[in-house]
Amino acid sequence: MVDHNDPDPCEEHHQQFKRMKKLWLTLAWLFSALTLLPAQNSQVEMADRLRADGMIYVVVAVLVIIFLGLTIYLVNIDRKVSKLEKHNPNQPS
Repeated sequence: MVDHNDPDPCEEHHQQFKRMKKLWLTLAWLFSALTLLPAQNSQVEMADRLRADGMIYVVVAVLVIIFLGLTIYLVNIDRKVSKLEKHNPNQPS
C-alpha cells in the first residue's frame, strides 16, 4: 500500500540538488566579484608580465579546463547516484 503523505526520495534529492546548485552559483558569483575588485585598484607585475608575453591565455585555459573537468565529474556522479536511488527506492537515505 502506497502512502501518499510520504515524500518521494527522488523529489527530495532533486530539491537538495537545486539548493546545492544555487549555493555553488552564488559562491562562484561572489568569488568572481571579489577577485575583480583588487585587480582594478592595483598593478600586479606578474599579471602584467603574463599579459605582455601572451601567457595569460594559457593560465585562463588551464583554469577553464580544470573547472570543466570538475563540473563534468560532479554531474556524472550525480547521475550515478540518481540511478542508484531509482534502483533501490526502499533503502533508507
